[in-house]
Amino acid sequence: YKVGDWKLTGGDFYKEVGRGIALSLRKGDEVSADTSLLGSEVAYSNRSQALSLFGGVTNQASLDPVERYTTEWKKDQVAGFTYELRSLGSFKVGTHGVFFQPEEPNGKPDDLYRSMVGGVTLEGIEVTEWMSFYSEVNVQSLSRDKTIGNIVSSTKFQNYAGYATADFTFGDTLILTEALILGGEQTEGVGDGGGWELFGSPNTGSSYSDSSYSPFDYARPPTLQRLQDEVADKMNVMGSRVRVEHYIEDYDLTLYVNGL
Repeated sequence: YKVGDWKLTGGDFYKEVGRGIALSLRKGDEVSADTSLLGSEVAYSNRSQALSLFGGVTNQASLDPVERYTTEWKKDQVAGFTYELRSLGSFKVGTHGVFFQPEEPNGKPDDLYRSMVGGVTLEGIEVTEWMSFYSEVNVQSLSRDKTIGNIVSSTKFQNYAGYATADFTFGDTLILTEALILGGEQTEGVGDGGGWELFGSPNTGSSYSDSSYSPFDYARPPTLQRLQDEVADKMNVMGSRVRVEHYIEDYDLTLYVNGL
């Protein structure tokens, strides 16, 4: 429902914050087990600024398209906000925050697990005639309260993530640069076991063990790699990529070189 600069969304919808490091609930291909947010969002947007408040529970695809098994609904709580200032000429400055709490972390009802992510973004669109850029920095706080009898033990960790990309255009030549870093403290027993936590819930929809299927990840950081070259570890990563391409108009031909 939209009135003027305001927009209200309710029901099932997809939501991505930044470049997917803080939160990425988006549509995959037709056969993937994607996850949406069942809840609501209030958004305000005009030329000078944009604000969004959202919250709800996750809603995973309920059917494994290969084995025809229904998945167990993981009603994990997700809430957050985004804000972007657009009145700075070619620049946009933003901030965001995401809170996540699973229904039953790792299938253990006696555990209380929480993740809070805060971040800032800076984007420059055509800062010069030949350059644009985007950068993002995030900090993640993980906490786990484990109950054993009448004793509650608390564990807390801090993780960090950063991503930056810039493209340079010189006539028919384009240069694209990217850099990514994900890391932090060892999170064994709290999340996935070290580095930037993708949070999410295990996929219990298959007839095999949970470990044989990829979990429902609610964060999808940029990988810098092609899909066929992706690595499984997306929690402790540091790297960069440079791609240079040149278009030859007379032959409608593009030549490029890519280094990772």
